Amino acid sequence: MKLNITSLKIEMVKKRMNQNKLSQIAGINKATLSLLMTGKNRGSIQTWEKIAKALKVNVFDLTESEESECENESN
Repeated sequence: MKLNITSLKIEMVKKRMNQNKLSQIAGINKATLSLLMTGKNRGSIQTWEKIAKALKVNVFDLTESEESECENESN
C-alpha cells in the first residue's frame, strides 16, 4: 500500500485544510507532511492513520494498493 496523494489533497480541500492546519491537527511535523505530499517519503501507517483521523476519514480512503499501482504502470 501507498499513500494516494490525490485522495489526500481532495480530502484536504473538502475539509478546507492547508498543510499547516492538517499537520497541527494530526500532530505531525509539517515537513513530514510536505514530503508525503510530494512523494519524496512514503511515511508510516501510523502517520497515515494520524492524517486520516485528522481528516475524519478511514485510512483506506487515503491509500492505494500496490496492485493498482502495477496496473497504472502497464497502461
